[in-house]
Amino acid sequence: MCSTHQVRNVQYVIDAGNTIFAPSMLESLRRVAPQPQARAVKASTMQRHRQDLQKCLAAVLELEPTQADGIQLCKWHRKVRERPPVFTSE
Repeated sequence: MCSTHQVRNVQYVIDAGNTIFAPSMLESLRRVAPQPQARAVKASTMQRHRQDLQKCLAAVLELEPTQADGIQLCKWHRKVRERPPVFTSE
């Protein structure tokens, strides 16, 4: 799933009332996403972004949300954790 869709889904969960998992996930996604103005991104840069995201996600996935939407989103992210993220520039 691309980063834009991940941010949209996380924002939905925040709006639904999750205060534990989703805000931390959103911060992680925004912090490691490449800058939109970067048209051509080197493979080494993308690899670094992937590594940074995996490190951030590891910490965020240790959180235990209590709100239903947050629990579902956390389970999904734990399931797809090993898939490399897809960054989009819009």
